[in-house]
Order: sequence, then C-alpha cells, then structure tokens
Amino acid sequence: MDAQKDNRILTEQEIADFRKGFSELALEAIEAGDLEKAKALLRDEHETHNMNHDLFIREITHLYSIIYDELGEEFCMDVIKKVTAFSASQDLIDLRKNDLRGWVKWCTDMWRQHNPHPDTIVEEDDEKIVLRTRCGSGGMMIDEGFYEGPDAFNKFRTPTPDTWGEADLPLYCAHCHNAHELVPIATGGQGCQFWMHESPFPKKKGDRCVHIIYKNPKDIPEKYYTRLGMKKED
Repeated sequence: MDAQKDNRILTEQEIADFRKGFSELALEAIEAGDLEKAKALLRDEHETHNMNHDLFIREITHLYSIIYDELGEEFCMDVIKKVTAFSASQDLIDLRKNDLRGWVKWCTDMWRQHNPHPDTIVEEDDEKIVLRTRCGSGGMMIDEGFYEGPDAFNKFRTPTPDTWGEADLPLYCAHCHNAHELVPIATGGQGCQFWMHESPFPKKKGDRCVHIIYKNPKDIPEKYYTRLGMKKED
C-alpha cells in the first residue's frame, strides 16, 4: 500500500518490519543481496542500541543516590547487595568452572554489548587473562562527570569490605564487588569469582576497568580475598 494514501506515513512493509530486530533485518537484506540496506541497518543498530541502557543506568544511580541521602550509606549498600543477590546463575558458575575459553568468550561478548565503544584490550599469559575495558556503565558515568559538581551522584565515603576497603566508591560501581565476586563465591565457592578487579573502580576520567581471570583459581592472590574481608582457603 502506498504510504501517502489516507494520510498514512508508514508502508505495510515498514509496519511488518517493526516486529523484527536490526540483526534479523540486516540478515534478510544480505540474503536479498541488498548490502547497502544491511549496512544502514547495522549503523542504525550501533547508534541506538545503548540509548535505553544508558538511561536506565542513570535512573538507577539517581535512585541509589536518593536512598543514600534519605537513609544513609549502610542502608544504601544493603539495597545494592539485595538487588544484585541473584546475579550469579548456576549456568554462569558452571561455565566459569568448566569451560575457561567459553567463559572468556562470554565475557568479551558481554562487553561488546555493554559498552557503546567496546575497544576491550585482552592480554594473556601463562597464569591469567586480563581484560581492560571501557566500562559502559559506572566507568561511563565517571567519564561523563556524573559524580562531579553540585548535582553529583553520591559516593560511598566510608571504607569497608563492601567497598573493597577504599573510600569514595561511586554508587553504581558498588554492585561490582557483590555481583562479580561475593555472590559467585557464595554460590559456587572460592575460585568462582567471575573476575578480580585490579583496581576496584576507575579513579579518574579515562581509566579502564581491569578484570583479571586466573586460569587456575588456586592462583588467585590472597589480597583479592583480604579486601573483601575474607581469608583465602587452602
């Protein structure tokens, strides 16, 4: 149907296409031999796929900041810990324990989706794999100055095991110790940490988040347990 008839602005094909994702549409365009359309769809996907992601990250951090102001540091941290209590599914724990290569691929795929500009640098030696990523959430808000100025989001000022023993932990970054380390340990035991944070959080604009995955969990240094208020098991 002509999109101009009856004052309509959309064609029947456009309406049908709204039921499909960018990837499906791009694959259909490739199969039809329309490479320019496929390229345009992929560019559209790249430009829009982080819009809702970024909005929700700012909204949840604003919510945490309100809780912090109204009910204090300790209550706010407790809320964050409860929110992230189910972050380590058994499937992820099993993948981490049983398929190191598959786990690293899962991590890199996840960071491709999480970051507006992935650019994750992966390094490997005999002992470990290191991912240096431009964080698309907490790190992004640090880069964009959301913790600065008169309307800044709050930080956890008091050093505790829940802040890796450091002061001035940005609110959003506070979920990382729980989601990536404590919950996996509680679910699968020591050595099931998704990764260790080399530095708990970016200290300045432009700093990358550095995640360390030890090939043999027994090689995880004691310091990564000490700062969580734990003792490494033999």
